[in-house]
Order: sequence, then structure tokens, then C-alpha cells
Amino acid sequence: MSHKQPLLSIIIPAFNAERTIFKCLSSLYDSDYPNELLEVILVDNNSTDETTLVAKRFPVKVIKETRQGRSFARNTGVSHSQADFLFFLDADVYVESDYFDQMIEVLQREFVGGVQGKIIPSDIDGQASINKYRMRTIEASTQETFCLLNLKVMESPMINSAACAYRKEAFELVGGFDGALERHEDIDLSRRVSYSGYYLASAEKAQASVIYHGEGWASYFKRSFADGYTKIDYIRKWSLPQKWLGLDEDSHYFQSVEGERKSEHQVSGRIKDLFPKKPRKEKKSFTPFHYAWWAIRDLSSALFNFLKSFDPYFILLFINHVCKLTGRVLGPLRARRHHGPLELKMAAPEIRLKKVFVKNGQPYFLKPTLRFVLLTTKIYLVDIDGHRILGESPDYPHLFSYLNFQQLGLFKDFDGDSEEDMVFEILNFMKLLKA
Repeated sequence: MSHKQPLLSIIIPAFNAERTIFKCLSSLYDSDYPNELLEVILVDNNSTDETTLVAKRFPVKVIKETRQGRSFARNTGVSHSQADFLFFLDADVYVESDYFDQMIEVLQREFVGGVQGKIIPSDIDGQASINKYRMRTIEASTQETFCLLNLKVMESPMINSAACAYRKEAFELVGGFDGALERHEDIDLSRRVSYSGYYLASAEKAQASVIYHGEGWASYFKRSFADGYTKIDYIRKWSLPQKWLGLDEDSHYFQSVEGERKSEHQVSGRIKDLFPKKPRKEKKSFTPFHYAWWAIRDLSSALFNFLKSFDPYFILLFINHVCKLTGRVLGPLRARRHHGPLELKMAAPEIRLKKVFVKNGQPYFLKPTLRFVLLTTKIYLVDIDGHRILGESPDYPHLFSYLNFQQLGLFKDFDGDSEEDMVFEILNFMKLLKA
């Protein structure tokens, strides 16, 4: 951690959170991070209880947002923030003492735009059976890391806005949270930040805990239905034709890099073949039944595992998948909230375009549509041209060990190390360099 700690803006959207907000705010001011460097902004989203009265017991800035919805509240909070680093916490979340130190250490790394730590179900809310189920489900789906970036899906890198952080320049570049999304707005934001060219990264030593504030199993399954039902909004948005904004500077960037290298090394002509191309249109038409099929697959797996083990956990998992599947089947009845084309802003070329040098000093650019997601011990890549997650298998979209990539220097200019040839062979094998 740098000796000079930066100011952090912490935005907390709150709606009738009087039961959990004291625990949330106490954890912030009891953390190891200097209190004077914490700008805590609580956005009251039309609460009718004593949320704001409890919050005012702390040195927080309380503001009002009358438009109902977490996205509106968070965006309003950002508009009142002063820091270059934005932390988002839900009002039912509390953090460990070193949370901010661990998160900011990763967020300050070059070209990192968004960071996710562990999010653990809390056991202080009296919902023992639900929390046991939640703990087991999250642990299994995230490969025991409790970090959503490890979620084994093929649709998108995911950052959970219940507890996360973004570089403000990346957040503002893509336009913040999408108020038209009732749910899944956090997945949407992390996808846009990733598409723009910033790294998404995990800080798995940073831990936050979330308090379940429902009324039991009925409310839990109701949430699962709502999750499936509203997913159609996210699916429809990302099925629209995409228009990438900000590629006009790329040719100048390539020319400047080529000019800088001429005095030292012979520059490969292949650089000219790696200029960004216009994104192709998806040929496959959108069908919501694709996502319904995923739900059916999960449902069948839960039933099979129960019949094999008679573990009651799998019955609960089965019911949960039934609720999600029902929501996804009914989702297409919702009115369309987005209309194309989907405009996506790209970061500056020096952030987006990844350059490597092989042993003879010749520079090569990786495929311009390649995006990186950095985990603690793994790394995976997304090709945003058609949104293909690249990795060793469809089920585990991880590429190579992150430690190996650090040693090989993938994210910095090479210094003539003999391992450069190995890097080139890996990239060439994965067809990440154009022929």
C-alpha cells in the first residue's frame, strides 16, 4: 500500500434501511483507513423509516434522490463525490477493517477500472437456514472465492455492486449505472467498463458481509423470480447492434508508437494489420429461450444431485431454479426498455490497446478487441467482437496462471528476457495475434 493514501468516496443507496445502516456505517469508521480520507455519501431513496436519523449520528453527507431505484441513487451520489475512486456499498453491507486498504491497492494499479472483493453472507440476522443455503450456493458457484468475477458463466464478467469499487474516470466514461435496468445494473456496468478497455480485477483479501433482510424463504424465492423476470431487460439491451465510440484516435496512436520504436528496433509491418476493425454485427438473432435453457439445465442438475444424495440443499436449489426459470419464461412480456443501437464509449488507445515486444524487439499489438479480467491466481480474456470469453474450456473460462503472466511481463514492455519467446508462442497458439 502506498504511503500516500487517496481520498475515497463511498456511496450508499438506502431505502428503509434503519435496521442495518448503523452496522454498515460503523464498519466504515472502525476500519483501518483514515476517517478523514473517507467521504461517505448516503443517498436516501424515499425512505419512510428512520434511516436518515440513524445515518446522521455519523459524519456522513446525506442527500435525497426521489427517483426510485438503486442506479439513480448511486449516480446521484457520484455527482456529489469529490474523490477519484468510487466505492459502492449497499446499506445492508458491512466491511472488514482492512477492506479499503485491500481494495485500493488493486484499484490503483495501471488501467484497472473496477474491483470486486469477497462478499460473504452474514450470520448476524437470525436467518440461519437461508444463510447456510446462501453460503453454500455462493461458495460453489464462485469456486470458493466468494468473488463474483469467478462466477462460472459465459455471458459477462460480473462485479456485484453490493460492495465494489470503480475508478471514477472509468465510471464517468461509460455513463454510470443504467437507470432503465431494474436489476442486473451492476453486471451491465462492469461489462461496459470492461468493453471500454479497462481491466476488471479481484481483491480477494478484501471482505464485505451482507445481511439478509427478507422475511424468510418466501421472500427469498420471490427475489429469485424477480431476478429471472427482469433479466430480459439486460438481455435485450446487449442484443442490440453495438456502436463503439472513440476509435478515431487509434491510427494516430499506432503511428506514434511505430515512430518511437524506429530509432531502436526494426518495427514489424504486422502492426498495420492489427488496426481496430469495426465491430461485426451478430448474425444470431436474440432468443430469450437461450437463457431459459440455462435455467432448465441448472434445474435438472439440482434434481439429479438430490436423487443421488438426498441432500435437502438440492431441493431448495431446485425450487430456487424453478422460480428463476418461471421469471425468465414470463420476462418477454415486459415492455422493452432499450432501443438500438447500443453506444459504447471506448477508453483512450493507451489504455485499450495492449502492446508486447518479442525477443528481437519487434512490437506487436494484441487483437484490439481483447479485454482482460484479472483474478488473484487466474486470468481470463473476453473478445468483445461477438463477446467470446476465451479460455481452456467453456465451463472454466480461465486461461493461464496469473503468476506466470506476471513473471512473463505481459502487462509491461519486455526487457529482452528469454521468456519473451514463450509469451509469443502462447499468444500465437491462442490466436490472439492476427496472422
